[in-house]
Amino acid sequence: MSAKTSKQYKIVRDINKALANPHLYSDDELKTLKQKRAKFIDLKRRYNEEQNGGFGKYVR
Repeated sequence: MSAKTSKQYKIVRDINKALANPHLYSDDELKTLKQKRAKFIDLKRRYNEEQNGGFGKYVR
């Protein structure tokens, strides 16, 4: 795992922690956090597909 992907995992983990306390954020901030989380999850998914030849986790 590269440094870039580990940073993305940390960002998603931090966003999940923030979403666990929705009373601390406005509705607009929550919407933005959810959008950013979806973006980073998609980036992780695409990275994993590229590492596995594009066919999923069973191909090596």
